[in-house]
Amino acid sequence: MRQDESELLQALYVEYLVPLKKFAAKLKVNEDEIEDLVHETFIEYYERYPLDWPEKVRTTMLIRILRSKWVDINRRRSRCEFLRIDSPDDEKLIFRELLDNSGMVNLLDEEVLERDLYREIWKIVKEMKKDWRDVIILRIIEGLSTEETSEILNITGTVCRSRLSRGKKELQKRLRKARLFDI
Repeated sequence: MRQDESELLQALYVEYLVPLKKFAAKLKVNEDEIEDLVHETFIEYYERYPLDWPEKVRTTMLIRILRSKWVDINRRRSRCEFLRIDSPDDEKLIFRELLDNSGMVNLLDEEVLERDLYREIWKIVKEMKKDWRDVIILRIIEGLSTEETSEILNITGTVCRSRLSRGKKELQKRLRKARLFDI
């Protein structure tokens, strides 16, 4: 991390730590989990977005990230069956089930591949021209409308659509060059 990035990240942390904790509390996040959730939010913001975005955009993105992470945590919890290990025999049975289930290994392999691909795509997007990158992140990745994106970036809808079109073409070109997909 460069010195200027470190300073920007520190400033971001200082500015948003308390507001994000309060927002998490409003979402009814357990007190024990608030700190971790907020820190994960900062990490994801740092990995995915420019640190020099305007305050309104930073605030919006940090809140969206925190809310999304909380929703994901709750979804995972609702899908999981919690196993209780009351005796050593139960523990052996559970381990045997896990080891015998080769399908779980395939799922783990797929998840690792998806994460690697995700990181490579993010690397390519981050290297793009700032105007295109910002529109691609807001329109495609975050799923905002043209109007919302235009308002956040303080540009017209026509400029937004133009940047998106040019950015998509450049992204396709870079993806072909990186040979991440069969396109």
